[in-house]
Amino acid sequence: MATQSDKWKLLQELDEATFRTDVLLPLLKRMGYYDVRERHGPDEYGKDITFREVSPLGDNYYAVIVKVGDISGAARGKKNLDAVQSQINMAFSMPIEDIEAKKKHDVNHVIVWTTGKISNNAQRRIMENKAREYRNIDFKDGQATIELLEKFYPAFFTIRDPYVCDYYAGAKEFYSRLEELRALGYSSERHRLPVIFVPPTLRLYGELPKRFGGRHKKVRYTFDDVLRENRNTLIIGDAGSGKSTMLRRMLLKIIEENEQALRRTPIPILVECKKVDFDDPNGLLKALNKEFLRFDAKGLAQELGTDLEDGSIIVLLDALDELRTQDRITQAIERIKGFNLRYPNYTFAVFDF
Repeated sequence: MATQSDKWKLLQELDEATFRTDVLLPLLKRMGYYDVRERHGPDEYGKDITFREVSPLGDNYYAVIVKVGDISGAARGKKNLDAVQSQINMAFSMPIEDIEAKKKHDVNHVIVWTTGKISNNAQRRIMENKAREYRNIDFKDGQATIELLEKFYPAFFTIRDPYVCDYYAGAKEFYSRLEELRALGYSSERHRLPVIFVPPTLRLYGELPKRFGGRHKKVRYTFDDVLRENRNTLIIGDAGSGKSTMLRRMLLKIIEENEQALRRTPIPILVECKKVDFDDPNGLLKALNKEFLRFDAKGLAQELGTDLEDGSIIVLLDALDELRTQDRITQAIERIKGFNLRYPNYTFAVFDF
């Protein structure tokens, strides 16, 4: 668990671009604001980020001036303070242009937001300089940022990837629910999969390699053994034996361990075979990306290939035997083999066969 000192140190190590994109943009979205946009650039007239607050009395439009480090009113901080005041002038004087809606919106509120500290002297000088013209100016320093992150975006202090955080949160909520219990009159909210799951024991199927003497030894695998196998695995069992449930629990367990270890990967993605277009050579890759994006995540399309090549993706395929014909199953297996040749480092678990 990161301490307050660790969190403060992490903020101080960020450059301005990273602070905007990895901290403030996802944070403001999680706080419930609308139209959160990065506006940084010479044509944005002082506005680094803009967003909209919905109000019964009318929407309010905000501009954020983003800085890193301390903002001081002392002589040594005069250059930084002058830059902030200049940006405030421009942010208020130039409206936000909504190109899609072909509208312009006046800025109602400006927030000066930094990773460091903002001295009282700096705040007072800004407010006194702008008091007659602009009254809606707020200040957010590093400590306020930490408090907001702890409340709305705590995963920033663990895996630090907003897209993967979204995926993990959505996948955990979806796969923890057992909708099948409703048919039995039980609540899927009270009886979550991680609580009621009983780990199965599996045994090796078929003849063993010669290095084991060629005899059919009763080698048994626990749930954790399969989780740590780190190689392509085919699990075979009768219908209703719990293979799909085990697959879901595997996904949840991997996410739980990642979050506890404060790491981003390996990223488990579960795909039903019937949702994969095996006629398409890239069908499996497309299905993986679609599954990731299903949980309100964005950005994996650009990163998926790299993560697969690095061995950072665990692909979990469900219900291979539910493909309509043996020819379709054979085709799927050939596509899986081709995928494995293209990305030899990822871990594959094929269930329900």
